[in-house]
Amino acid sequence: MPNPPFVLELLGPPRGKGRPRFRIVGKGKKRFVQTYTDAETRKYEDRLRQEASLKMMGIPPSDVPLEVRIEAYMPVPDSWPSRKKLDAIAGKIVPATKPDSDNVVKAILDSFNRVVWKDDAQIVNFYITKRYSERPRLRIVVWEWSE
Repeated sequence: MPNPPFVLELLGPPRGKGRPRFRIVGKGKKRFVQTYTDAETRKYEDRLRQEASLKMMGIPPSDVPLEVRIEAYMPVPDSWPSRKKLDAIAGKIVPATKPDSDNVVKAILDSFNRVVWKDDAQIVNFYITKRYSERPRLRIVVWEWSE
């Protein structure tokens, strides 16, 4: 893990991991249900993974206990009146809306495995906040755990 902490900022509205999709594959008695990730989620996770790989600059994934902070800055709805938009940007209104925080986390965990950390089981402290912003983005900070 690089020292100082690993910090990644991904511009654009944060996305959560989509629900798994299912399809029947095969013919006759050799049919089975296949589980897959939808295209939009795959594309977003690929983008996260690629940006994380570039930021790691060839440093191997961490194998020590880690702490992670995620800041999800959501776009302010265009339909809101000016006063409400100002309140949202000032932090007086928070986005208690989709995407769910746990789905945002899942997308990051799946994307950073074997890139930033060896396995997400190494994460011992986790923090996530969702706020409105005129500049939607996802900010992820990872650092080594210390007592």
